[in-house]
Amino acid sequence: MVPNGGQCPVDLEDTAERYCMDTLPALDRAAFERHVESCAACARALRTTKDYIDAMRAAARQIRSGE
Repeated sequence: MVPNGGQCPVDLEDTAERYCMDTLPALDRAAFERHVESCAACARALRTTKDYIDAMRAAARQIRSGE
């Protein structure tokens, strides 16, 4: 996760996914939120991950509804 020094997480994609899926532990979640506020690269990765997850959820809803 995000070290105390505020560096980017080594596993950025996994961290962003876990953040979006609300499976990141509370302390790690808070640290990641603080970090993303000042890191454009991590903010971009988080937006990309969120967009992907939202698209997959929308596709799953369409499949379930038979569209």
